[in-house]
Amino acid sequence: EDPENGILTTYPYSQSATSFAGPVTLDPGDGNTNILGRLWIGQPTVIASGTTLLMNTNALSTSISGATADDEEYGTNAGSPLNISGGGRLAVTGGELRAAGSRPISQSASLTISGGLVDFDGHQILHANAESWMPGGDSSVPAITTVRDGGRLYASMIRMAGAGNRTDASKSVLNIETGGLVRVKGSLYIAESQPDYAATVNFNGGMLEWAKPHNSWEDCPFGNDNTATRDNIAYNVLVGGMNITNDVEMWFYPAIKSGVGAGETDGGLTKWGQSTFALMNTGNTFNGPVTVMQGTVSIGADGAIPATGTVRVNSGARFALNNKSQSLARIEGSGTFAGVNPTTSSPLLSVTSAIAPGMGEDSLGTLTLDGACNIADDTALEVDVAVDGTSDCFSYPAQLDLSKMTLHVNDVTKLNNTNKYIIATLPNGIVNGLSFKSTNLPGNWEVHYYARSHELKLVPLNGTILIIR
Repeated sequence: EDPENGILTTYPYSQSATSFAGPVTLDPGDGNTNILGRLWIGQPTVIASGTTLLMNTNALSTSISGATADDEEYGTNAGSPLNISGGGRLAVTGGELRAAGSRPISQSASLTISGGLVDFDGHQILHANAESWMPGGDSSVPAITTVRDGGRLYASMIRMAGAGNRTDASKSVLNIETGGLVRVKGSLYIAESQPDYAATVNFNGGMLEWAKPHNSWEDCPFGNDNTATRDNIAYNVLVGGMNITNDVEMWFYPAIKSGVGAGETDGGLTKWGQSTFALMNTGNTFNGPVTVMQGTVSIGADGAIPATGTVRVNSGARFALNNKSQSLARIEGSGTFAGVNPTTSSPLLSVTSAIAPGMGEDSLGTLTLDGACNIADDTALEVDVAVDGTSDCFSYPAQLDLSKMTLHVNDVTKLNNTNKYIIATLPNGIVNGLSFKSTNLPGNWEVHYYARSHELKLVPLNGTILIIR
């Protein structure tokens, strides 16, 4: 131990308690482990890059309603195995830091995880600004947690403020940045009423993973009946975007806001994992695309996604309307739009700008609708083709009116005169004639509908072209 220079030297299974005036590095070296009863971080910076276990096992508070001696989530503040407070800074750059026994606290302090794993062993983290009279509190210092660059944070829940007016939730910020992963079993929540959009969660390329289903509001992510949780946290999407992964159903009731400047485009919402992620309310203002890479994104309210938005659905994934109406500028991808029209006379989905099957020129695919939709005049059908005769395809079960649509082949130089390209399958045919309103096809190509196979194809004209002047 060298308090003057901020160096803590440890050996296998050592245990130390001391105070340091400067930065402290917790790194016992390869094969070694720090085992500490408690780590309280005030002003100095602590850098953890090895393996550190915090083993306070006597901090459970059974005074909380419903808590028992076996409860894994709650504990007294005074007995927390990890307490970062009063302007303290903990930077985890690698290795593992595990805290067992009670909930950790990051109060009026900074926690940055830029590598390695911080695992709170199923406990919730109290992440709050606190008044000066509270232990470790400093009302002038925000509570900021940032996870990025390969860092991982595991917790049961993240409490984004303390109790009522004893904390300032506007000084509670969680940043989930590129390369970072935050895994929770429950929600990011506020226990009591705060001003609207007080606390902040910034999504900028990192991943939020929901790992376990629960039933009560505090264990159900972004709960419906707890207005403090639903209405008092701002969820902002920055340029890197909001990434969600879940293998159990997840309902999201708060509004997701765009966090970029006027005229800029944020990174949108990308869904991973095999289960359903449901946007349950209106008021979402993010302007980047919704991309469903796995599972299902569904909506629980009319117009849950901005009408100027784009939804992209990967192969095997779904976007579900659930009997709600939705207008979109663009639909794209190789997956399925489900619940499009419960009755053919009242489609729920409207498209105003473009229908673009496939996920790009190197990922051709079929975009499927399970019912009719309202297609606005001048909506473009955009397709990619390949020289081997494959192409993007639009699978549409209702009659399609080509006369008010345009056709755009993204790279006409890839059209091969020895092939015919299937660009749509239309079991109920077309109306108002065969021709698109306009196309960008070369003069020796035309569009033809084959009624027997229900296929709309690009067909080369391989005869002699005679030009009469």
